[in-house]
Amino acid sequence: MVFSKKQQIRGIRILLTVFYGFLLSSILFRYIIHGIVEIARQPTNPYAITMVVLGSLILISIALAIYATWFDNTIIMLVSGIVLICVFILILVF
Repeated sequence: MVFSKKQQIRGIRILLTVFYGFLLSSILFRYIIHGIVEIARQPTNPYAITMVVLGSLILISIALAIYATWFDNTIIMLVSGIVLICVFILILVF
């Protein structure tokens, strides 16, 4: 079965959206929810505050990446890709 270029692009968009959905759910649980619980326990914990900030940055970049994927905005896709790479490097540190 031969797929047209338009069908291939649509398939890639769907796969990227599924990937971003998995990433979104894991970030919400790992960074946002755990960070908020840790902040509730110890409000001055810098690790918990950093987790919430990193989670928020990732959520914003995921939203921008999904928008850029479906509306063909290459500049937003490039910026969100760079932000995601930088944030994942920071995640390796924390």
